Amino acid sequence: MIGWGGGRYDVFLLNIDSKLFHYLYDGSWSDFVDLGGIFVKAPKAVSWTKNRLDVFITGTNGTLYHKWSSGDGT
Repeated sequence: MIGWGGGRYDVFLLNIDSKLFHYLYDGSWSDFVDLGGIFVKAPKAVSWTKNRLDVFITGTNGTLYHKWSSGDGT
């Protein structure tokens, strides 16, 4: 879980099928969002400024994948 300001918390996890899922708390908990993929290691999330969130995760082929949000839907 990572907090990035304003009472918001984001959780990233692998489900039983090794897909990446995300949910967040911003006053109430959201539904799980399937971010897809098949991964072999737990995701690592960092926030280095308000409204910026980066998630890193390793795929089955050993490749490091990176997903991010800048708080504007990207």
